[in-house]
Amino acid sequence: NIFHLTAIVGGGIGGTSCAYWLQKAAGDSIDIDLFNYGKIGGRIATANVNGKRFEAGASILHPENKYMAQWTEEFG
Repeated sequence: NIFHLTAIVGGGIGGTSCAYWLQKAAGDSIDIDLFNYGKIGGRIATANVNGKRFEAGASILHPENKYMAQWTEEFG
């Protein structure tokens, strides 16, 4: 078996979805290290302001984006 080590820089929607789909496609044959400064999620993370949660970005998801549609269905 060939084992692959992969590094992904950035924990926003691009980096985290890349890690997710690579792991899903390659299974146990890949080891992924994700490097990110700060909180995972980038612009799609929520922010706490004065004890209340707010969406920090990613307010529009295009309905033709099949990857995001599957991802939101899978993870709720």
